[in-house]
Amino acid sequence: MPSAARAAQEPVLRRATVGVLALVALVALTLLLLVWHEYGMNRVLRIDAQSKVAFHAIDDRSQGGSSVARLVRSERGVGVDCKIEMTYQWPFCELKMVLAKPPQGLDLSRFDTIRLKLHYSGQSKRVRVYLLNHDPRYSRADNPVSDKINELSYEPARYPQGLTVGLGNFSVAGWWREEMNIPLEHSQPDFRHITAIDIATGEITTPGAHRIEVESIEFHGKWLSAAQLRLAIIAMWLLASVVYLAAAFSRARLALRLARDREADLQALNQSLQLKGEELTHMAHRDPLTGALNRAGARDLLYDGSVEAQQQGRHMSLLFADLDHFKRINDSHGHAMGDAVLVRFVEVIRAATRGQDQLVRWGGEEFLLVLPDTTLDAAAALAGKLRDAMQSAQWPIAEGVTASFGVAELKLERIQDCISRADAALYRAKQGGRNRVELAD
Repeated sequence: MPSAARAAQEPVLRRATVGVLALVALVALTLLLLVWHEYGMNRVLRIDAQSKVAFHAIDDRSQGGSSVARLVRSERGVGVDCKIEMTYQWPFCELKMVLAKPPQGLDLSRFDTIRLKLHYSGQSKRVRVYLLNHDPRYSRADNPVSDKINELSYEPARYPQGLTVGLGNFSVAGWWREEMNIPLEHSQPDFRHITAIDIATGEITTPGAHRIEVESIEFHGKWLSAAQLRLAIIAMWLLASVVYLAAAFSRARLALRLARDREADLQALNQSLQLKGEELTHMAHRDPLTGALNRAGARDLLYDGSVEAQQQGRHMSLLFADLDHFKRINDSHGHAMGDAVLVRFVEVIRAATRGQDQLVRWGGEEFLLVLPDTTLDAAAALAGKLRDAMQSAQWPIAEGVTASFGVAELKLERIQDCISRADAALYRAKQGGRNRVELAD
């Protein structure tokens, strides 16, 4: 082969070798992540007698009964000795383990299973396990049983080595739903703000001596869920594809420029003009401070999205968010700090939403989040997630920042009417004390 031809082929061979090595590395990394997720990446939360939690013995005397529970510790763990008296309609004794003070609680929703190693002696056989979830939408400080009771009932004697079940086996106690008059949208199990774990005597309790001991309670899960892992792998492959296409595109442009200098110059000029036009269009449709869409940029998005959703029978929801006491922030810290708070707010919102969700700066400190393919329940859950994210986020000001949220789902109506309903819900959230979520009528 002539030396000139060989020299021309050498860059091509080098690029092919690099491409093959990159592909092999991606495949190996993908397999490594899948194996690691299957056999590792485990997270465990263990609660036992040595844990830094508060243990309390509870009985029905607070309800007018006469059963007596006493906290005990043994070699096996911590528990309660209980003497059940039938003077109360539903006599009970229980061991309460306080994990955190409301309203924070522990987020156990990232765990998949619970392992219970309990011991019971008495006539009833069964015990009830309660995971108490605090949520300001139904929990009240003046009512000790207003936290949602996620319940599991079983016989410890049947599982001497411990019982391992999925958190999906828990259900919300029916008597709690009826007593608290809970609406349907809040009647599902929730493990995002668990404040306490109660181990109580069974549903049918006999008089006499009962003893419940907790050796250990463990929550098991993965640091990354299967869905999150899949998303990470897809993102990795997409990024590699983009890099490869970008490199190929760059080489093609270079070859074209070397072959046709004059045509390349004209093409570069046209491309420069096109990019300038796109930049001007981008500037006209974006808020220069936060990068969110402005009202002009949101006009076509809202109209086209609503028409498509109604024609195809798909869901679409709107979420209004308004920073609480923003004027006070400007007055106390200056407008520059107020701008920094707005920029940080947009960062928090984007970190907690999907790529298809669009954020619009509606005016001042008020933002509109457009949520395609989203029901009212899902939008309300997202609003609660955003509210929690704001409370845990780092802010430029020491006192932190909260927001109020109004949520509405598009019905057979004009998009303007849906916007008005979401705005009215936001107004109710403001009037109701701020830092809360309200749903449209």
